[in-house]
Amino acid sequence: MHTPGSSKLPQVIRRSTSSDSSTAAPHAQVAPNPSTPLLKPSLDEGPHTHGYLEAAVSWYAVVIVSVTPGRAGEEVRHDAHALFGEGSRRRAGARDAGLRWNGDPCDPAVADACGNRSQCATEVLTGFGCNRYPNAPALFRGSPGGIGGARRQFSGAQESRFVNDLVDGVYRVLPVKGFIAWNSHAFNLTKIDTTIEQWVNLSFTFASDRRWPARQIFDTRNIFAMDPVNPFTKKEICMTFTVERFSRLRYLSSHMHMRGELFRIWNPPHQPCFGVEGCSVPSSTPEYESRIYDDPVYKYYPADDLPFFDGEDDAGRTFKACAVYDNGQDNALEVKRHSTRPDAFTCGLPQAHCGCDASNRACLGGADEGMLCGGDDTACGDGICDACPLLGGATTDDEMFIPLGGYYVDSPG
Repeated sequence: MHTPGSSKLPQVIRRSTSSDSSTAAPHAQVAPNPSTPLLKPSLDEGPHTHGYLEAAVSWYAVVIVSVTPGRAGEEVRHDAHALFGEGSRRRAGARDAGLRWNGDPCDPAVADACGNRSQCATEVLTGFGCNRYPNAPALFRGSPGGIGGARRQFSGAQESRFVNDLVDGVYRVLPVKGFIAWNSHAFNLTKIDTTIEQWVNLSFTFASDRRWPARQIFDTRNIFAMDPVNPFTKKEICMTFTVERFSRLRYLSSHMHMRGELFRIWNPPHQPCFGVEGCSVPSSTPEYESRIYDDPVYKYYPADDLPFFDGEDDAGRTFKACAVYDNGQDNALEVKRHSTRPDAFTCGLPQAHCGCDASNRACLGGADEGMLCGGDDTACGDGICDACPLLGGATTDDEMFIPLGGYYVDSPG
């Protein structure tokens, strides 16, 4: 028996102030979830989530921080002061029917308190990964994982509609009370204001159906390790990741940005690498391959025929991932350029490298293409001094390297 739940959060996406707005960093949308019952953290009793996610944006992540653990059978109310701290009634505000922030006080414990297609939410701010969001509980702020690792990502999507269909018996757990943050990576490339709506649908399962907690591959240890890729060159980097003994693999996927040309993953065995230095590209056929950064392949395995990794040796459970980054080698006009850098508030954020310093610019076009030119067009003859190194960064004008996947562990006994 499954009981559906839904969390939906409308937001305004303002028209771009730059012709290159697609490279802006994401808006951080943070709000409580007034309509979906948040769930008890115990593994032994009470309802829990069972893998259904549906999304309506190109990429977003949803994270939650637990505020107060609950008791079995406890009736949960979302108290605004408990979720936001003192002064929350000044910070929480309604979104009106036009989906714009109007600042009216509202109670996040009341479903539909703000009317049709509106939400009781905290104010939208632009940031990186929702870090240091000022209207969140103290546990949420600070490092990317929150204080003491309190933050947990429980859903995300890289496409307009994503369904994470877990194998029967696999489940995930949410706390009984918490603060939910929507980290939206959606951009308005038009010249007029528009809206976007995001939602997550969950189904629920009970103790008799729960056997294995779902586990996630989201390995960011080498997220910016391609840094730098010099103008008019390519670079391929590799890393390894190891799953636990008795793992059952459900899917593989990947995340890169716009100059990510090729992402591949090879099945075990591999000797674990430490970072990317000296981690070589295998000569064998990869298990996974994706070539389109904004629509990456999700490779799912049949529920009745999942790859299994039962060996005691780490090498037999170690995958290798490699990615190729092309900074204008195949097509010089696709090099990262200073003149087309993002023009947005996000350029002041950490890891948002908008353009490059004059000392790092190289000639684009002409006989001296690729030569350092110090920001001086006259040094480039028939070309211009505009080409930049490709770095690891938060905007799509720079790069990321993240292998993704899902699995569970079926230990004997």
